Amino acid sequence: MRRASIIGGLLLAGFIIGFCGISTVSLALTTNTATLPDVTAGDSFTITVPSYADGGYDWSYAISPSAGIAFVSADPDYVNYPPPEPVPPPGWSAPIIYTFQTSQPGMYTITLTAQRSWETEPIEVDVYTVMVRATVFSNPFTDVKGGDWFYSDVMAVCQSGLMTGAAPDQFSPQAPVTRGMAVTVLYRLAGSPAVLVSGTGFGDVATGRYYTAAVLWAAMNNIVTGYGDGKFGPDDNVTREQLAVILSRYEQWSGKIPPSFRATGVFADQAAVSAYAADAVSALTAQGLINGKPGNLFDPQGTATRAEFAAVLNRFCEAVK
Repeated sequence: MRRASIIGGLLLAGFIIGFCGISTVSLALTTNTATLPDVTAGDSFTITVPSYADGGYDWSYAISPSAGIAFVSADPDYVNYPPPEPVPPPGWSAPIIYTFQTSQPGMYTITLTAQRSWETEPIEVDVYTVMVRATVFSNPFTDVKGGDWFYSDVMAVCQSGLMTGAAPDQFSPQAPVTRGMAVTVLYRLAGSPAVLVSGTGFGDVATGRYYTAAVLWAAMNNIVTGYGDGKFGPDDNVTREQLAVILSRYEQWSGKIPPSFRATGVFADQAAVSAYAADAVSALTAQGLINGKPGNLFDPQGTATRAEFAAVLNRFCEAVK
C-alpha cells in the first residue's frame, strides 16, 4: 500500500507557517486552504500538524473528514481515540501525523479547527482538499468511443468520481445537463462538504435525493439559487450560457480562477448572449474552458450536454492544478 503525505504548511492558531517560523497569535478567525497531492483509491494519505508549544497553554483542535474518508491512526496517539476530538496535552512538542484512507474515488475535504481552552469560539479553520482517483479505470461506456472529441474528458471526470454514467454502460454524452446534476458535480468538486439537511427550503427538492445536499450547498453559497418562488427546478435543463454563469460563480466561491490567455467576444452570435451571462461567457472563453460550435457559434440558449459539461469540468481541473 502506497502513501501520499503533506506536512501542514498552514497557520494553525499560531502553528508553523510555511514550514518555518512561528506566527503571532491572533484572536481573529482565520480560514486557510490547501490541496493535498492526488492519491489512488485504497491508498492511505497523511496530514502532519507541526509541533508547537505555547508556554504550556492548553490548545485543542478538531479534525473532521468529509463523508467517505476514514480515519486510520494518529501518531503519536495522545488520547487513544479518533477525530473529531484529538486534544493534545498542553504545550505538546512533537508533530502529530494523522492518517486517512478511502476506497471511493472523488474529491474530499478534511477540516482542522483550532481553539484555545479559554476561548469559546475557534480562531482557526484549515481545510485540506484531496482528489482520490480510481485504482484502475477501464471505459465501461458503449456510447463513448476513443475517437470522440470528448473521450479523454469523460474518462478523466469519471475516473476522479466527479461524474458517473447515466447507466452502468451508458454515459449519455448528448443528454442534457440538469440543474440538479450540475450542482451535484460541483458539490463533489468542492469535496462534498457537510451540509445540515433539516429541510431543503425548496418545495421541489425532497430530502434523500441524490442532489439534495448539493442543492442546499449551492444555494447557501450563491452558486446556483432558486427561482424565487420556493422552487429550485432540479430537473430543469441548463443552457450553455447558464452553465458558464454557474461555473464562473464556482470559480469565485472557490478562489480557483484559471489564467486568461484567449481573446473574448469572438463568437459570431456573441450578441445573442444574455446580459446576465455576458461576463461569465467572456471570462470562461478567455480561460479556454468553453469553445464554440461549428460556424463559430456559441449557441448561448442551447442546452448544455453531459459531454460539454465533462469537457469544461476537466479543463477547469487541469487549469487549476
